[in-house]
Amino acid sequence: MTKITPQLPPLTAQISTTASPRSTTSVQKELDPGTTRTANGIQVSLSPEARKKAEEAKQRNADIDASHLPDGIKDSLKAIREIEQKLADKVQELAQLATDKSLSTDKKDSKAKQLQIEISALRTGLSSAQSALNNAMSAQSLSADDQKLAHALVGRA
Repeated sequence: MTKITPQLPPLTAQISTTASPRSTTSVQKELDPGTTRTANGIQVSLSPEARKKAEEAKQRNADIDASHLPDGIKDSLKAIREIEQKLADKVQELAQLATDKSLSTDKKDSKAKQLQIEISALRTGLSSAQSALNNAMSAQSLSADDQKLAHALVGRA
């Protein structure tokens, strides 16, 4: 089995700690966009790219978050959507490769084989995630209506 490492845009987070004598509560204080300091003296800063990606994911999954489904099911639905998006991106990349005239035939064939392996791995992962979702819904005895809702939410992206 080939291990696929997804290539994501650079996302950075910076975490720093500072001593604080009044570190007894877990209240958060907003410093500036993307930076949060807790009362315990821990400061977390996200890069603009990371903030944008987090906001996009939040908006993309707003319908899942708004549903009354259990949190574990919601997490599974979000994971399935993420895999589906990665799969669509790889299929599109493969289609673009077919029309790319800047690469030699050998490089194009090599890249196509790599993309096909990645697509296969993503399809396998998607199948496993969908199976795990179905098992979780059965284990939690979700009603037929809730199961239909979950399947409908997977279909929306």
